[in-house]
Amino acid sequence: MISTHLKSDSIGEILVKSGKLSPDDVTQITEEQRQSGMLFGDCAVKLGLLTQTDIEQVLSEQFEFSYFDKNSDKFHKTLLAALKPDHPFSERIRLLRVQLSLRWLNQNHSIAIFGDDAGIGTSLNCANLAVSFAQFGQKTLLVDANMRKPRQHSLFKLPNTLGLSQLLAARSDFNAIHNLSYLSNLSVLTSGPLPPNPVELLGRPEMSKLVTHLDSNYDVVIYDCPSVKEHSDGFILTSLIKGVVITSKRHHSKLSNFAQIVEKVDLSGGKLIGAIINGF
Repeated sequence: MISTHLKSDSIGEILVKSGKLSPDDVTQITEEQRQSGMLFGDCAVKLGLLTQTDIEQVLSEQFEFSYFDKNSDKFHKTLLAALKPDHPFSERIRLLRVQLSLRWLNQNHSIAIFGDDAGIGTSLNCANLAVSFAQFGQKTLLVDANMRKPRQHSLFKLPNTLGLSQLLAARSDFNAIHNLSYLSNLSVLTSGPLPPNPVELLGRPEMSKLVTHLDSNYDVVIYDCPSVKEHSDGFILTSLIKGVVITSKRHHSKLSNFAQIVEKVDLSGGKLIGAIINGF
């Protein structure tokens, strides 16, 4: 894992401190750089002293961007924003982050994301978007509000013994929130044990108070909500969170269903601020 604090050290100094290069290696690279005019990293790769991955990691450290090796055991392999920031999917997530920042998060803090059907990648979108906001330097909280088929604890490899369900039932406090020490700016509130009454829990005054509290303590709060095709949970959250992003799937979702969801979002007091069409 690479540090997420801005460094004033040169690339060579950082690599020596990390044990990837010796002072003699730096001298050799610097001499090659002087003769060729190439960048330090390119010279190091040319001489066989570093790999391109080594260079990408040290640049991430210099520019305060959390970067993890693709074999990291911190995340599920589908969290490409953390493991493969140069992947086309990661770039699309960054584009979504920019659009949401300009259209909604300049004046608001919370976003509810749900799918027009189950199993179309909503949780994956939420997780990658949360990572992207954290990489952008925003204090971010990802809330798994899907107390039917939760996934965030699996994606981030976290225990789910405490979480949203117990917090709403007054069986836990804010210690249920996982602050990820290895990914600066990101925290996760898992679903907690699955309750028999998720709709009723979300409809309690405690949920409204929780939304207000989290809004005042985080720059961005992303709520991963269950499919609205099967459950009404998402519309309850819409009335509290207001900003809604709908996930659909190419060659799967129907335009008529989408129109009905938009109408229900409006009736619940929410506002549609974006849509994601997954192609996988």
